[in-house]
Amino acid sequence: MSRIFRAKRASNKMFRANVRVARALFRVFLIFLIMWTPMTVVLLLRLGTRIHVAWYLLALLLAHGNSCLNCVIYALALDHFREGYWRVLHFWRSKLLTSTSLNTMSSQQPLELLETPLTPSRGDAINCPGLLQSVDL
Repeated sequence: MSRIFRAKRASNKMFRANVRVARALFRVFLIFLIMWTPMTVVLLLRLGTRIHVAWYLLALLLAHGNSCLNCVIYALALDHFREGYWRVLHFWRSKLLTSTSLNTMSSQQPLELLETPLTPSRGDAINCPGLLQSVDL
């Protein structure tokens, strides 16, 4: 009997996780529609030369600004995304702090730090935003 309850609880947990991902994707889609609508109207109605430059630039900035907002929306809506951001930031911070001080660092050392790949080690979990399960290495 307890096995049935555990399976049902796991199923409910997976369903809630799917709902959270669906909500985040809906938010991304809704913000995409809102931010791309002005540029779409300008392009479809061929208003590029008939509107003031400031309005055209605003439409252009909104459209391109949408790409910047996606990662923020994911981080606010999904826990594993937020945890991934903190991991990456902590990794780079610890890399910079454990290297030699900036005063004694040669001009090539900062470039070498930036070129260091983020390779997970055994036991790390990789979380993908489109997938609800983590993959253990």
